[in-house]
Amino acid sequence: MGDKSNVAPVRTEPADGAIAQFFVDLNADVQSQTSLPPQYHSALRAGFAGYSPNPRWNQAKLKAWRLGRQWRDELAEGKRVVVGAVLFSRDEWETLNTATKLPDAPTIQSGGSEPGGVWRSLLGWSRKKLALG
Repeated sequence: MGDKSNVAPVRTEPADGAIAQFFVDLNADVQSQTSLPPQYHSALRAGFAGYSPNPRWNQAKLKAWRLGRQWRDELAEGKRVVVGAVLFSRDEWETLNTATKLPDAPTIQSGGSEPGGVWRSLLGWSRKKLALG
């Protein structure tokens, strides 16, 4: 069998004592930065996706699930915003935006009360672009 005595353990905290930060994929289109260790990322994703909690989870995973659910609710209420596939709190984004002069967070206007208004406007835009090109 191989000798594993020379393998260094994985260090999860930076050497300067700061809290380690990880990027977690909340779904296919959204990422967020968190200090939660990787073993709790699945519970965080489940909460963000709207799944119910697993009754076998320990308190730490349940806390991560609640955080994911909170982020989902805040995104729906407009307290969080997704910019460039990264989830930010609105206050954090406004601070970063004013400090670095980044473009405003994109907003999608609803197409009115008709069903599929947003998709129709996007399809109309793509057809116009194809006709011009």
